[in-house]
Amino acid sequence: MRILVGMLMTEVMLGRGAVWVDFGYSGTESGTCLHPYNTLTDGISAVPPGGPVNIKAGLTSVHPTIATPCSPLGGAVAIS
Repeated sequence: MRILVGMLMTEVMLGRGAVWVDFGYSGTESGTCLHPYNTLTDGISAVPPGGPVNIKAGLTSVHPTIATPCSPLGGAVAIS
């Protein structure tokens, strides 16, 4: 079951270097809001150091290793 929540777009979320992740997305991935990455690992790999990773609400069973300094933002996310 996927739960979606509304998000208020802020300058940080849309700023330079911002990357988007949506676990339920399938299609061409570029890290944008319209074409997000579908794994947290891809999103974190693409974000510049200290940049925002915008995570759309959803579920994932992947346990990523985060080695890049970043600022995760988003709705309800469950990693099981």
